Amino acid sequence: MPILAFITSAIYIPGLVSASVAPRWWAILIAAPVLMALRSTVPIRWTVGHLLGLTFLIYAATSLLWAFDPLQGIGALVQFAALALIFQIASEAQDLRRVWLGLALGFVTSVPFVVMQLFGSRIAAPLGGIAGLFLNRDNFAEALVVALAGILSVKNKNHLECLAMLSCFIMLACSGSRGALLALGAVVFFYAMHGRPFRQWLMIATPLVLAAGALIWLDSQDAWRSASVTNRFDFWAWTLANLKPFGWGFASYGSVLPWDHAHNDLMEAVFDLGIGSITFVAFIVVAFRGKLLAERLVLVAVLAEGLVSFPLHEPVTLFATALALGRLYGARDRLLRSEPDQRDRDWCHAHRWSLSQPV
Repeated sequence: MPILAFITSAIYIPGLVSASVAPRWWAILIAAPVLMALRSTVPIRWTVGHLLGLTFLIYAATSLLWAFDPLQGIGALVQFAALALIFQIASEAQDLRRVWLGLALGFVTSVPFVVMQLFGSRIAAPLGGIAGLFLNRDNFAEALVVALAGILSVKNKNHLECLAMLSCFIMLACSGSRGALLALGAVVFFYAMHGRPFRQWLMIATPLVLAAGALIWLDSQDAWRSASVTNRFDFWAWTLANLKPFGWGFASYGSVLPWDHAHNDLMEAVFDLGIGSITFVAFIVVAFRGKLLAERLVLVAVLAEGLVSFPLHEPVTLFATALALGRLYGARDRLLRSEPDQRDRDWCHAHRWSLSQPV
């Protein structure tokens, strides 16, 4: 899995129309069944997450019956099926530390391209800006925040993890993405909430400093009145004006409206699935009640980015989301199964009774 994580964030095939997107999906679609076949023969243990995820996929597949563009929906459904395998593999994992490191190290391969892009080169970035090996700076920066979120809470970081974090942070700062800045502030805030007093001061100071710096920079660039900001309000208004009770069908947004995404993942899910989007929301909310900080930070990053962008439609961020959800649900299931045994031991200890004592 760490190798797949590295490939997912690093792969780029020049000459393709979508050189930074299609190869990443190919890697996931090919590797997921292989990794699933190589896993242990332990039967799949169904959790609440499995049931919610299956319900979501069933409704998504059913919605293709009335979808505006069923072929588009079938393609997206195949991608989600591969991600369901990633979810299952992650749910059986004891730790994803090496996976998050692999994801972050994959971005280190973008460093030379970022340097060239800083000097005005458009190599590997046809839309311009600091985009590394991604289509645009926003996709690049949002994926960087997810990688940072995965290794931020790791204790006793080694030199490789520190190098990966520093590289990702510098490239993130160079990108200038506003949505990624919002997500980074949310991640740091949530991380600090779960720390010692020093972190609690950090929780207050860091978002304020980031927000102040962002406001100064955005004001100097007149960014609040840029087309990318004002267009989002148009996207959201059109999206809300065209909602249907049962949705337009899975992955139909770009076929119904004259742009690819709503730049708000929840709004787009409601547009596509209608009342079926409840399963999507429940899937995220229930998982977020888990206790694993790293995986919850990844969800914080994706949810914050999803307020103004579409990370749940990009391969790297969607791959990371599947990993985080699987790990959270798997750990939650193991905790629930261990609690009855612990209660029995506590009762026996209170009554001076040994579990090994013969009856």
